[in-house]
Parts: sequence; C-alpha cells; structure tokens
Amino acid sequence: MRRGLGRSHAVLVVDDHPLFREMLCSVILQASGSLDVRSVIEAASGEEGVSLASRYGPDVVVMDVGLPGINGFGAARQIREQLPSIAIVMVTAVEEPKWREEAINVGAAGFFMKDKTMADLLPLLSRILQGRLEGD
Repeated sequence: MRRGLGRSHAVLVVDDHPLFREMLCSVILQASGSLDVRSVIEAASGEEGVSLASRYGPDVVVMDVGLPGINGFGAARQIREQLPSIAIVMVTAVEEPKWREEAINVGAAGFFMKDKTMADLLPLLSRILQGRLEGD
C-alpha cells in the first residue's frame, strides 16, 4: 500500500507485523512536515520489500530483521545491490549483538530497537534524510 502527502521523500516500511507497520507508517506521515516525506509505502515481507524498493526507489527503507522468507538482512542486501543510494534502517525487537554487525555488513544506515519509542526513531530518520540532502 502507498500513502502520500505530496512532499519530497519516500519511505518504505517493511515489517510482517501489521500493527507495528501501520503504526509506524502513521507516525511517519504525521511527522511528514518535519521529515519532508511525500509518501510512505508498506510491505509485509522481504520479497515484497525488494520488489517495492525497485518499483518506487524510496529514499529510506525501515526494515524489520525477522521477516518470513527472505529475512531483513537478505532483503537489505538485495536492495543495496540494486539501488545503492537507498538508506536502510534495520529494526528488531530482539537484542542480538551479531545483528548490529550484520546491519553494518549489509550497508545499513542505522539500527533501531523496537523497545524504543517512535519519538526516538523520528530523529534518526530525520538525520538520515538530511544527510541524503547534503549528499545530493
């Protein structure tokens, strides 16, 4: 599903838990003025995330680590191979030290624990989007 507001950035949220995914999309859209977001795209699996990233070319992908099928790291790796300019933030509910290292290995721009608040995630997304603007 694609939701839009007419701003300049696109964000793809990939998570297999509908409640978390929908809440995150809503929070990003509500903060769209400060984040300068034009649309938020939703995917429920790694495969769908790769397909939608290829189709829409979002600026940022927020990707759950523990996805069915292709896990978040595999999907992130495929997206970065196809579209290396896309920034990816890996998210997880499980603190596993090796996952932070794997996030670095797949080229993720950030790693975020789901036990934090949405208010903690928004500044991270803002910094990533601002960094993309400075690099353009």
